[in-house]
Amino acid sequence: LKLRSCQQAMHHGGSLPALSRAEAPEDRRENVRNIEAVALKFLRSISIALETQEGEQSEASIHLCEAYHAQIVEDGKYSAGTHRLRRLLLAPRCYRRLARLFGALDLVHSLTIEGRTATQRELYYRSQGQLFKTQTCVNSGLRDACGVLQKSRLQLGIHVTEKGLVAGRIAFLHFPSSTSHSHQHQVEHQRRPGQDVVNSFQLLPPGSEFGFGGETTLTANLQGPSNSSSSSSSSSTRPEKRLPDARGTAISEALLSDPSIKLSFEAARAILVVEKDTFFQHLLQSPNFATLSVVLVTGRGYPDVLTRRFLQRLYRERPDLPQFYLGDHDPDGAAIFLLYLESCPWLIWRGLFARDILPASEAETTTPPNNIPALPLKPRDRALRATLLARKEVRSNELIKKEIESIEQKFELESLIEVYGPQRLCTEFLPSKLDRNRSESV
Repeated sequence: LKLRSCQQAMHHGGSLPALSRAEAPEDRRENVRNIEAVALKFLRSISIALETQEGEQSEASIHLCEAYHAQIVEDGKYSAGTHRLRRLLLAPRCYRRLARLFGALDLVHSLTIEGRTATQRELYYRSQGQLFKTQTCVNSGLRDACGVLQKSRLQLGIHVTEKGLVAGRIAFLHFPSSTSHSHQHQVEHQRRPGQDVVNSFQLLPPGSEFGFGGETTLTANLQGPSNSSSSSSSSSTRPEKRLPDARGTAISEALLSDPSIKLSFEAARAILVVEKDTFFQHLLQSPNFATLSVVLVTGRGYPDVLTRRFLQRLYRERPDLPQFYLGDHDPDGAAIFLLYLESCPWLIWRGLFARDILPASEAETTTPPNNIPALPLKPRDRALRATLLARKEVRSNELIKKEIESIEQKFELESLIEVYGPQRLCTEFLPSKLDRNRSESV
């Protein structure tokens, strides 16, 4: 309807209606201008195509750039997969895609005018109908909108729901806006190695707590606030410490974008990225986890953008600290590592490998001992393995190629508990995997 009214205005020699944006920030005003310019340009191309005489070549179209979604950057800006632009014609085969594109642009335009942000899920609930029947339809429309504007979702005010978790030897220092940079620097350097300081800076829902359990584990408790009176010290420039339950803290946009939040992980000797939440939680509950001295991160399966941006920030602040990945011994575990690798090329693959589970004499067989849980590869797994082996980055790396080719059966991370036991897992197996000089590095 908005496009129709704009087309009528153009037909009568007018222009797109002016909008009141005096109070909007400059980036919001730019987004609104760009969206309106895209709509106006497309309508003009329709007008020209309608006026073109028979026999002449002129088709209404719109150009977009395909985003490179496997590669993201820490600041959340747009990353293009290619410099070539794709042309969407006003033709029957593109009608639905064009409709969803302008539907997504309309949603972003309305949010920007209102001065709001939203998650992709919220946009789906707001736009349910014939155009966007599923969340996938909304996501594809937003993807094309980003390609047309060459802006990331974050730059358009669209946020993703938190998925990743972090725990271990890391502290979050929150300084009020009135705190000087010199004081922040002084507080950070006065902390003793291993000392854990954290403040309640609204990363979790109201009434939640987060901090460190014991001496090492960053934790989150959604049950409610503690009995300690901390409101009186909230305005103090000294960060406070809380000790809730051990479950990990969500990696959110606030954690990455708030300039008043500083990361402190001097006591960590490595960053360990694990594929699954179940294994993440098992490590947190282990009494021997404290001996590892690691920052523990999980994307809970295929990682979201926030988790990968968080790893980029950790690397930027401490490039000397190695980052290791540990996932299931199956094609999905390898695919998840490759997805991380696109944005974090410094990440080191440390398993799970068949040799971690099977004795050396049995590592090449397909029949594990009775006490070792294994699953056969399903047709989907074999198809995924073939797809991974055909990828350019795999064919050019013999070590990665060899490990993917060796996947003949599936071992989950939880099988390590059966093989090594809870104690040896943290005192023997994981310390060996966290050795930077280990010869099996991939």
